[in-house]
Amino acid sequence: MLVERPLNNLTPAGQQPADAFKLTNAQGFEWTLSFLTPTILKIVVVGPNHPLPQQSNVQWSQKPLAVSAKIDAASKRASLSVEGLTRQVTVQWDDTPLVDVHESVHGSNEKVHIFGDSPHKSYCYSNEGFIRYTRVQKDNLHVGLGEKAAPLDLTHRSFAITGSDSASYDAYLTDPLYKHTPFLMSLPKPFDAEGNPQPLSSAV
Repeated sequence: MLVERPLNNLTPAGQQPADAFKLTNAQGFEWTLSFLTPTILKIVVVGPNHPLPQQSNVQWSQKPLAVSAKIDAASKRASLSVEGLTRQVTVQWDDTPLVDVHESVHGSNEKVHIFGDSPHKSYCYSNEGFIRYTRVQKDNLHVGLGEKAAPLDLTHRSFAITGSDSASYDAYLTDPLYKHTPFLMSLPKPFDAEGNPQPLSSAV
């Protein structure tokens, strides 16, 4: 039986790297957020018996961007910024780490929440590895994963992505996006249920 344990009791590392924001705890876990570009965030979690793979399946040619972190120790919250960043990215660590991304979009006077982790259960670990839970806007349109036989809107559907290949799978003759880069895009529908226009944003 798979037993999930929440990754908590994290605090900012005493020596913060120049190109990332790092949280650590007494158990030896490290949670690190870096920016590959102003719009691409990379999160790495390692810990006892949970090392990084020997080889990464994604090779990024450029170094991560320099990160500036404004830390509020009392509220256990940090606001992160990098050059060229137009979104508001915050990290909360009073429980499990919470990453929230807000964006100013045309048609709205307030910043729109476009991505966020699930409170109290955002990052968990087990004997098999790490599990991450994120919030999904139930009224959004969800597309992607490359599943050609599925309907366009994938809202309210469940998916399981494994590291095994199906029999006779050919990456060149079939759809490599589905197998190798299974993106799921979440974006607001142009109009809400009452027919009112909504500001447009997206998260992958």
